[in-house]
Amino acid sequence: MPSLKNSTAAFLSDTGDNFAFTRNADGTWKIKGSNNVCWDGLAAGALVGWNDPGHPYRIYEYYAQPYFSVTVNAVDEKTSAALATTAEWVKAGETYTLVAPTIEGYFLKSTEGDEGLSAVGDNTVVTLTYATNDTGIEKVESGNADAPATIYDLSGRRLGGISRSGIYIVNGRKVLVK
Repeated sequence: MPSLKNSTAAFLSDTGDNFAFTRNADGTWKIKGSNNVCWDGLAAGALVGWNDPGHPYRIYEYYAQPYFSVTVNAVDEKTSAALATTAEWVKAGETYTLVAPTIEGYFLKSTEGDEGLSAVGDNTVVTLTYATNDTGIEKVESGNADAPATIYDLSGRRLGGISRSGIYIVNGRKVLVK
């Protein structure tokens, strides 16, 4: 705390002072520096030094509940490119329920870093690795409709055309001709 001067606003500095905190009978506190100048407040919110006894202060005690960040990164298996990222604050000791996002064209392949989510106790990064839904079939093309039909008999001989009734293989399909 900076040293105080009478009726002068207090500024942070590297020359601090020692202060005595004396509890008053009503539960408030008197805060006095070693130079007998007390803390006092102005209506504008500034703290200034003031003659003894100064104004009483009520001191409150606060306890901070720690929170930790849980970051979930969804990445592409081949390129490691980010597909999605979320970050949430979780109260220390509470459970974080991991929900893997649905990403079109991908499926979830693996999860890494989700071990401590049953009782979060530190900042955590979870990596979800996604792989593409590749089937290996890139493009399906139909045959040329204008191409002449390929015709075989049941003995496997290629024919130039159908001359009588029977069973034939036409463009890879069995056909009954009456």
